[in-house]
Amino acid sequence: MTEQDKGIEEVRVFEQFVRAAGLPIDIDTIRKCYPPKPDIRCRYHGGDWVYFELTELCDENLAKREGLHHTTTSSPDRLWLTDPAERIVRKKLQKRYPVSVPIELLCYKRGRLAASDTDMVTLIRPLVAQQPGPFVRVWFFGERLAQMLWSVNNAQASSATHQDTPP
Repeated sequence: MTEQDKGIEEVRVFEQFVRAAGLPIDIDTIRKCYPPKPDIRCRYHGGDWVYFELTELCDENLAKREGLHHTTTSSPDRLWLTDPAERIVRKKLQKRYPVSVPIELLCYKRGRLAASDTDMVTLIRPLVAQQPGPFVRVWFFGERLAQMLWSVNNAQASSATHQDTPP
């Protein structure tokens, strides 16, 4: 996949996520960015600019077998594949970006991972709570879910009140 193809796919996934999550983002402001910046720059309807870093949670072996095209048919191989999601998320949480605008992380899944959406939420939420990296919010977009998993505002409120605040 070329960098241009990857960019087109990221914008497509991001637009689907915005609609599924009901985020108040001006779709016309969505722009693909390239390293060392995060993947997407856009503006909320309220006027605030934001970057989104996207990361697909996928098994690299399964992705290579499927090529560029996602297939929804399941195979027995999916049952024994090791889910690399923890490694992928930890790597993103360690990155730094040369931008002064807030950055949000979108972890998405497109069927190239054996774990369920619920399993991914259960895995990602505590990782981010321990070390959120440069992100002000972390989102998950799966086959059945589009939700915020962590927010710096909720984390601050939770630590101030000693209560868990659901996202």
